[in-house]
Amino acid sequence: MKHGNNYKFNLIKENLEYAIKSRGETKNSFSKKTGITRTTLYNILGEKVDNIQIQTIEKIAAFLGTSRSIVESYSVEFIEKKSQLMSVDGNQNPICVPVLKGCEYSPFKHSAIGELVSLVPIVPYFGTENNLLGIVVDVHVNGDYKDGTLLIVERYKIDALADIVYLDKKDLIQVRGADYNLRQGEILIGCVRGIRVNYLAHS
Repeated sequence: MKHGNNYKFNLIKENLEYAIKSRGETKNSFSKKTGITRTTLYNILGEKVDNIQIQTIEKIAAFLGTSRSIVESYSVEFIEKKSQLMSVDGNQNPICVPVLKGCEYSPFKHSAIGELVSLVPIVPYFGTENNLLGIVVDVHVNGDYKDGTLLIVERYKIDALADIVYLDKKDLIQVRGADYNLRQGEILIGCVRGIRVNYLAHS
């Protein structure tokens, strides 16, 4: 079957190939670790199916530590490579994290970290993660955090122990517990790596 015009299928297939290769897996070991049958893997990689089941996409996403929406919409390889670049086009944080209020997030949601650090306020952060963004809780952010709290978010990542941050269908930022499962139409922003209470009061 040809999928030349099926952008979504080709992107998922590309992300599947990257997941296997970049993590040093074989198709057999990948199958065992994810629960995706070898038959399903060979059918996707050989383009012998028209559609890929949601459950399969979610397993690929879980293996890569991200969400289904990212696997369906972006090149994970591109995201991860940009996370290692320390430049205006990259997402590695040179000791600082760009900060946006919740109401300011939407226009910058696709901006590289290297671009944001020259456009918005920054805060120092001590950690080993890359692709970090600060989001200040305001009326555009729903969750258990008080207004003025700064959330340090690792973009495009899901962590079993960290709160998840995402955009809902109304383009509002939501913060939920680590066990939350994204629904159709919700877009992953990332997971919370740090918190600073009363950030606005001290800035």
